[in-house]
Amino acid sequence: MNTHRIVTILATAALLIAIAAFALSLSARRQAGQAPEPGNSAPNIPADSDRVQSPAERARMEQYVAQLQSEKHVLKTFDGSSGEIIDCVDVYNQPALKRQGMEGHVIQFGPTTKPPEAREEQSLTRDQKLQVPNQLFTLTGQTCPDKSAPMTRLTMDTLKHFRTLEEFFQKKYIDIRKPGGGGSGSAPHEYAHAARSVDNWGAESIFNVWSPYVEKSDEFSLSQMWVTRGGGGDLETVEGGWQVYRDLYGDWRAHLFIYFTPDNYGNGGCYNLSCNGFVQVNNTVYIGGDF
Repeated sequence: MNTHRIVTILATAALLIAIAAFALSLSARRQAGQAPEPGNSAPNIPADSDRVQSPAERARMEQYVAQLQSEKHVLKTFDGSSGEIIDCVDVYNQPALKRQGMEGHVIQFGPTTKPPEAREEQSLTRDQKLQVPNQLFTLTGQTCPDKSAPMTRLTMDTLKHFRTLEEFFQKKYIDIRKPGGGGSGSAPHEYAHAARSVDNWGAESIFNVWSPYVEKSDEFSLSQMWVTRGGGGDLETVEGGWQVYRDLYGDWRAHLFIYFTPDNYGNGGCYNLSCNGFVQVNNTVYIGGDF
């Protein structure tokens, strides 16, 4: 038997084996109900997991929910696209204005001054401006009255996904360092970022909006801008962008979010309007709402 004939036989046999292996693998996936599908259809953690660590902690959470809601002066209520309740809250009677130290605070509905660069910004025609994707709550046809702000009503349906109230307030720890490549495989976060050290007058960013696959409901994927000061235990940040986080928002879509920490990602900050950290004055932007 010549060499050419041997090579041909071996190649044919290898091809047949590969086809058989593929067929067996596909059959096994179908039998196990694991045929690959597009999108985020099979997270590893059940969507309705209740992780509250004790009856006492559940009572704390329920008390916090009731207190936060009592601090709102609600003008109107309607249902959001993810099944949440949206309260239109009087901007002069929102939780952030009722914390200690905010007595007599005067709300500003716009900046009093702008940085020199902003004053010289060229005016753009309507067609030249970027088209901002609509948030889904606008599709309901509902709007909040003037001088009110749309706020998600916090309920135990969200808090039950966290072991403690402190865990709910925290953003999973991120070690912010100057760019040097992505996080290591053992790090809790994988990331790509860029940074500048400046005297900060303000900032703006443009992000593409995606809804990336996130494997587990207690994990998240995001695109955001950080404004930070200090370091180590004195790190303070204000952050904003979009985030896919099933346990926090109740679905797998990208949501507009803001976050702050005054204590290096301890429990002193929070997401969105779920504590008294932010004052909102706009009645059309839904913080925490999906795209």
